[in-house]
Amino acid sequence: MHRPVREVSRELLAGVDYRAGEIAENTLVVQLMRLHGYQNVRGGFFTSISAEMVVKGLISHGYEEAFQLLDTSVEKLEGLSMGVVDLVNPVIPSEHSVFVLRLEGEKFFVGYSTNPTTRIARHFAGKASDWTAFYKPAEVLFTRSLGSITTSAAAAKTAEATVALMRLAGWKNVRGGPWNRMDNAEIAKLLNAHGYHDVPAERPC
Repeated sequence: MHRPVREVSRELLAGVDYRAGEIAENTLVVQLMRLHGYQNVRGGFFTSISAEMVVKGLISHGYEEAFQLLDTSVEKLEGLSMGVVDLVNPVIPSEHSVFVLRLEGEKFFVGYSTNPTTRIARHFAGKASDWTAFYKPAEVLFTRSLGSITTSAAAAKTAEATVALMRLAGWKNVRGGPWNRMDNAEIAKLLNAHGYHDVPAERPC
C-alpha cells in the first residue's frame, strides 16, 4: 500500500538476544509514532493496516501517549537516536505496575501500566485488548509495583510474568506481553520463536 522510498537509518544490534532485539524494535516503533504519529508508522507488534487495531495494541502495551499526529520533518526523523542503549532504555524511568486479571472461563491476562487503575478499568470495559473483550474480566488477582523503571524494562518484566503464569495455567489460557494474539497457532509460533518450547498448552495436571 505504501511503497518504500528510501532507507532512513540502520543500526546493528550486536550482542543482544532475540527478546532484547524485539523489545528494541518495538521501542523504536513507538519512538517514531511519538514523533510522526501512530497513523503514519507501522512495525514491531503494531503492523495492522487498521488504525483501530493499532490503537488497541498501543493501549494494551501501555502507550496511550503515542496517540498523536505530529507534523514532523524528515530532518527531525533522521535525528532520532538509534543507539542500542537508547533503544533498550529509551525513556526516563517512571513508576510502572504489573497486574494480573482472572477472566471468564479460567482465562488470564497479564498487563502493565503507569496508571494501572485506569488500564484495568479499560479491560473491564472491554476496550483494552481483544482477549479481555472476548473473555470478560472477573477479578483483579493482584497489582504489584515494578518501581521506577523504563517502559521497555516494564514490558520485559511483564513478558516474564506472562510466561510464568503460562507455565501454571497453560499458554492457551493466558495472554500478556508480546503474546496478545487471539489465535492459538500464532501464540505457539511466538513462544517457539522466543525459545519457550517447554511451556505447556494446557494447565498441567
